[in-house]
This record gives sequence, structure tokens and C-alpha cells, in this order.
Amino acid sequence: MKRSDRWSDERTSIRLGRYPFAAGIKYYSEKKTIRFSETTIYNNTRKLNYFSDMLEQLKAAEKIRTTDPRHIGAREIEAFFRWMKLRKLNACSQGTYTKILKGYLEFWGNDIIEQMADDDEIVIKTSSGEGEVHAMSIDEVRRIFAAADELEGYKGIVMRLLLPIAFGTGCRPKELFDAELEDIDVGAETFYVRHPKGEGSWGKKEKVNIIRKDMIIRIEEGLQERAEYLKGLGIRSEYVFVSPDTGEPLVGNTFRKYKRAVERISGVSFMIKDLRPTLLSLLVDDDLSLLGAASKQLRHARIANTEKYYLKIDKRKAVRNALGDRWKKDAVGPSENEKNQ
Repeated sequence: MKRSDRWSDERTSIRLGRYPFAAGIKYYSEKKTIRFSETTIYNNTRKLNYFSDMLEQLKAAEKIRTTDPRHIGAREIEAFFRWMKLRKLNACSQGTYTKILKGYLEFWGNDIIEQMADDDEIVIKTSSGEGEVHAMSIDEVRRIFAAADELEGYKGIVMRLLLPIAFGTGCRPKELFDAELEDIDVGAETFYVRHPKGEGSWGKKEKVNIIRKDMIIRIEEGLQERAEYLKGLGIRSEYVFVSPDTGEPLVGNTFRKYKRAVERISGVSFMIKDLRPTLLSLLVDDDLSLLGAASKQLRHARIANTEKYYLKIDKRKAVRNALGDRWKKDAVGPSENEKNQ
């Protein structure tokens, strides 16, 4: 057995007692001493102890379920982010705190923060406020949809419906996961965003266009396939994406598992949220006069946000378009091997 496997088994079986987050810090510090400097370990440990006190208070107030680093989930992470917001921490401090917590949880085999970031459920802030935005090529999109068509079982049904709604509207993953059937109006080619980003504060519920007509037939077929499958199980639900075991809405981790199945078939590594910048990239396609309309589709507060977002999409493409042929004016010429062939 590899050492990493032995530690994985040990990590699962360790008894962390009544205050598991605090108890786990000792193991974390001991194991990380080899990799990090004493100063880094000291500073991280001090902040983790600070987090531990805060989490225990939230648990006592029944605002979170657990403080065990192996089992902390979305509810606990959302509470952690609310706590940082209430303390009015700047972006740099929020990014530092999140990075420390993320590293600690991953040490215990828990990648909930990365999962939530992948699904656009949280935004990991940095000192500059910048984040990576990745747009896929149309060839990659076609491969993903072809893979979803091949995917068997209920996971195939879910992905054949989720992907066209996401790509057809440019909505964020979290805005789709808890969608209800009445939110989709195929005839009017609209989707009602019932759970917008910023829900409960600045977020606005509204209808958006299913802007890509080629997604309409896919959504229609997906809805029909879903209805027939659930009817066979005797399940009726107002939610679009339902667990066939419970009849309740699917959870984020299940979507990630289904997405990974598409990745394996297609050979394309992607996140569901990548379909949003991909749609923008294809809609605008270097015609910046279309940014205003695209901004409304993505529901950005200001067109400046869309311009900034667009400029961050596939920077390599922009560099290649601008500089791709510049080498010709001072080409080095063929190598000796090429001359002799």
C-alpha cells in the first residue's frame, strides 16, 4: 500500500472528538511541517484556530451542522462566506482566509470549496478581484453534446437537458440546478431565472431568452425523455432535475459526477459554468457592437462588466489573432534536417 493510501485510511479512521475542527489542526500542522516553513505553519494554525472558534459558535446556534473537516459541506461554507462578509473583510483577506480553509479541508479529503467554486456557487476572491474565465471552442462544445447523447441511464437524461439550457441561456449553474418545470417555456423560447445570483439581496428574478435556437429542440426532447423516465418510476415533481431515489431536487455533487461522465466520453475537461463565457464568445465573435445585447442576456448590471468579462475570455485567442503571423517578417528559415529531406 502506498504511503498516500495509508494516510488516507488513517485520516478516515482518526477520532477527532467533540471539537473535530480544532482537534484536526494538530494533525494538519504535523504533516505540513515538511512542506511549509515554521512561519507559514504558525500563521495558518493561528487562523485555523480562529476559524474553529467561529464554527463552534455557529454550530451551537444551529446555523451549521458539523465542524468535522471531513464532512463540512455547502451549508458550512456558505456560513463561512457570510461570516467574512459580515466582518467586512477586503478581497485580499477573504482570498487568504478561503485559501487557508480550502487547504485544511483538502488535507482531510474534502474538496467542497473547489466543487462550489467550479459550480459558481461561491467566488474565491483575490487581491485584484480577477478570476479566470474559460471559453470552449465550438468543436469542444460539439464533442460535449455528442458525449451527452451517448451517456446511458438517468445521468444521460439529466445532462441532455442541463447542457442545452445552460448553453442556450448563458445562466449560471446555481440558477439552473433548482429550476422548476414552469420556468421553461419552449414555445416562447424563454427561461425564468427563479434563483438568481444575489438572491435575497440584489439578485433579480426575470425571464431570459433561450438565445440559441439549436438548443430548443434539445430542450424539448430532454423534457420528454425526463417525463417518461420519471413516470415509469411513479415520480411526479415540479423540479426539472430530480433524484430518482427521493423525488427531491438533485444536489450539486451529483451534477458534478454526471459532468465527469461526459468528460470521460468527450475527452474535454470543462466546468458547467464554462458554457456561459462560451456562449458570450460565440455570440459576440469579435463584433464588439454586440456586447450591449450580450450584456442584457447575461444580466450584467453594467455593460462595462460584460466588456471586462469578454476581454478575459480566452486571452490566448486574442494574442494569437494579433501576433500569430508576425513571425513571418523575420522567419528563421528551415533547419538543416529540413533542408536535407
